[in-house]
Amino acid sequence: MGFSNDTPVQAIHIGDCSSRTTDPAVKFRTLTLDTDGNCHPSLAAEYALFIEQRPSALGFQPTNEEHPLNANPEPHLTFRFRAALPFEASPDTQCGVFTANLWQRDCSEFFLCNPATGRYLEFNLNPHGAWWSASFNAPRIHHRDEPFEKVHCSAASISEKKSDCNVATWSATISIPLKALESILETSITNLTANVTAILSSPNQTFLTAAPLGGEEPDFHRPTDWLPIRVSGRPS
Repeated sequence: MGFSNDTPVQAIHIGDCSSRTTDPAVKFRTLTLDTDGNCHPSLAAEYALFIEQRPSALGFQPTNEEHPLNANPEPHLTFRFRAALPFEASPDTQCGVFTANLWQRDCSEFFLCNPATGRYLEFNLNPHGAWWSASFNAPRIHHRDEPFEKVHCSAASISEKKSDCNVATWSATISIPLKALESILETSITNLTANVTAILSSPNQTFLTAAPLGGEEPDFHRPTDWLPIRVSGRPS
């Protein structure tokens, strides 16, 4: 799999593992453009968003004591991200642990917004698999931190080249109950807008974004510029 596609996306695509569509639910999409529109293919950044009945990543770390195999399966929204090694992660962070200020070092991020209300969620996921989330009532108007339950994370670093990836990478995955997301945002996922972003190459940080944000000062909190969500096999 290459990393040279620099065409801006027109929507945030979410696969549905319960559907019978031909589009793979876990298909990676490139994330190479910064907030100025410059392309950074050497960072080898890619992401995938998909819905699954049960978190599937091996080596996940549940954030509560309930083992997922003993629980009734419920739809989760899963976010996977990978980028080229090396990375600089926030120190002393651990997989599956809710941790603030991950954006100060390398991390991936995604945002979900209800455009009818302006409320949105931000998620951070770092190379160690540590995570953080919060809800906002308007751009940068923090409502509260959102330490969701039944969240599952995993992380890995692959130092050797693999057949589907032409560079050595780190990767991390987080799965969040879909019902909890829709409850906070007060609508179905098909009615949301979204964006996927990343902060890489710390300490000389590069700010990547799927939605064209434009401007000299990196600012991910621009929900009016985010993209519609397209869920495979579901009506928009």
